[in-house]
Amino acid sequence: DASLKTRERYLKKCHYYQIKYSLDFNTEELSAALGRSHVKTIGITDLGFAKAIIKELEGGCNYGETNKEETN
Repeated sequence: DASLKTRERYLKKCHYYQIKYSLDFNTEELSAALGRSHVKTIGITDLGFAKAIIKELEGGCNYGETNKEETN
């Protein structure tokens, strides 16, 4: 839910510097995760932490949703 201009600038920088990115989270989710308000974008500079997050995102992990098989 960042503005179109912010999103375009973010994506251009990511493409230029060949940085992986995700558009899966909105302002509320990012703000809650970081304990701050009005967070639109984040950057992760710790390589190990970045790799762990990428692994979770590529694994299709949906935080906050329960697995139907687990509830049965």
